[in-house]
This record gives sequence, structure tokens and C-alpha cells, in this order.
Amino acid sequence: MEEDGGNDLYSFVSSDPINKTDFLGQYEIDFHFYVIYYLMRAKCYSPSEAYDIAYNSQNVDDDHSTNPQLLGEREFGAWFVSDSLYNYWAKRLARYHFINSTQTTGTRAGDPSAVSAARSGLLAWSGGSGSAVNAGISLHVLADTWAHHDFTAFWDSGVNTKANPNHSDLTEDPDFSNYPAIGHAKYGHRPDEPYLRPRLALSAAQLIFSIIPDKQSCGCTPLSLSTVNSDLEKQFSNSGSEYERAVAGQQMIESRFGESVWYPDHSF
Repeated sequence: MEEDGGNDLYSFVSSDPINKTDFLGQYEIDFHFYVIYYLMRAKCYSPSEAYDIAYNSQNVDDDHSTNPQLLGEREFGAWFVSDSLYNYWAKRLARYHFINSTQTTGTRAGDPSAVSAARSGLLAWSGGSGSAVNAGISLHVLADTWAHHDFTAFWDSGVNTKANPNHSDLTEDPDFSNYPAIGHAKYGHRPDEPYLRPRLALSAAQLIFSIIPDKQSCGCTPLSLSTVNSDLEKQFSNSGSEYERAVAGQQMIESRFGESVWYPDHSF
């Protein structure tokens, strides 16, 4: 297979592709856990129910079988081995982080199939016939369609770089200039940081809020959309580190619902 780059194909990871690749492919924990937890509570689900969905949403990024960095490493390594192996790992990265992206087209914000899967997963779970795992995964996949709008899981220097005019709201990260054009590797963490594109993050949260079914027979009134928007606009304006934004998410939940929650399985 042909490749972009210079003579040292591993220069972007200091000639150590196994230990130093960093293919991030997700909104960060402030969205996948804390915002999802908040939205579930806003629809009157109990703290334990909200936690189950939010945990499984975030866990997509932390489980070794779906972690985007590990999938990206395997895709990169397979590039030099065989087309079939490369396509296998690229499609797996797409399945969880760049849904329906192809070798020439990126994922689309609010992808209809991702919306349908998330709605169906939540309805099945809330009705007792589905699992929190499937519902959480489907919400993760849906949320990432906004963060990764018009990026593809495949190695493509036309779609995944500044050559694509649809990325004009972002700038490539010079610290990642030697990375291959897989996903948003050349942009580093930037597409995953809600404060850089707060309206995009808010659009994702609003749609997710709209498809979470109301809790039945609970005697609780869901939060109004205006209240949700106000809380999340403040959250998405926070430009701190991922850890600082996680703490802000925890504080948002405590302030609104009077409870403290923390996701335990993430390394900052």
C-alpha cells in the first residue's frame, strides 16, 4: 500500500509506533459520562439508572476492545501488512467512533442510523427488554458523530486534514503534524473538546435529550429544555483540562440534582 509521509514511516511516534501512538477518537469524558448522566437525570431516571447508561457510554473509550487509540494503532500497523487487515481495523474504528465513514467520506453529525440505534436502544432498555450496555454504546456512537463530523476512520489526507474545507472551524495541532491522517489524528484532541465548538456540542446534547424517553409513572417532571441549555452552555464554555472539565461536570450534577458522582475507570 502507498503511504503519505517521509522516509521514516514511524517518525510521528518517535519511531516507536506501539507505545507512542495517540489516535484519539471521541468526545472526552465531560460529555460521554457527565453530560450523559446529567441528561438521563434531567429525564427523571434514578441516579443508578443514569450511572449505568453514562458508564457504558464512557466505557467505549476505556475498554480495550473499543478504545480508539488501540484501534488506531492496529489500523496503522495493518496498513503495512494487508488491505484486508487494514480494512478490518478501520471499519472497527468507524463502528464505534466514526459511524458510516468510508475510505472517501466522513461521518455525519446526527447520522440517521446512529439516531435510530440510540433511540431504539434507550426504548428497549427503559422498557426492560434491552441492556444498559447497548444503550450506552449507542449514545457514545451518536455523540461522536458531532465531534467527528466529516472525519473518517480510514487513512485519507483529503478528508482528515485542513485540505477539507469542512474543518475550517478547527486548526491542525502542530504537535501532531507527523501523525498519519487517520481519524482526526492531525488535529490532536481538538475536535473532542466541547469548548472549542460549543454550539456543536450543545446540538449533540439537545438531540440526545430529545430521544431519551420520559421516565414513566415516576411522579417527576423532566427539566425544561431551557434549563438544560443553560446548564450545558456553562459546561461547554469551560476551557480547562479534561480533568477540570470532569470536575465541572460533577459540580453541575451536584448543583442541579444534589448528588455527587464520579467515573472511576479513566486515566487523565
